[in-house]
Amino acid sequence: EQTSIAHLTSDDVNLPGSDFFRFYRSADKQEKEKARIYLLGVLDATEGKSWCQYSQLQTVTLQEFVFEFFNKLPAARLHERAAPLIEEALATRFPCKGGKA
Repeated sequence: EQTSIAHLTSDDVNLPGSDFFRFYRSADKQEKEKARIYLLGVLDATEGKSWCQYSQLQTVTLQEFVFEFFNKLPAARLHERAAPLIEEALATRFPCKGGKA
């Protein structure tokens, strides 16, 4: 069952990647904005821990990279939680050097 953006609550910690990606690509401004806010929350919570270089990147660059990562994922992986998928994308592309944030 797909999650409706209108029904997202703070209890929706298991947002599937497929729903996040659908919201992110949506023509509906509210759905797209909520997906961007979700993405920014993941960026904020994980930067300096599992990925680095935020100060050298623009948010638009990160959004484009995440979009391409999700676009290339096999359909089966889109059933996984969105937040760890976003974190994986960023850690793969923008790893911390020498274990330092």
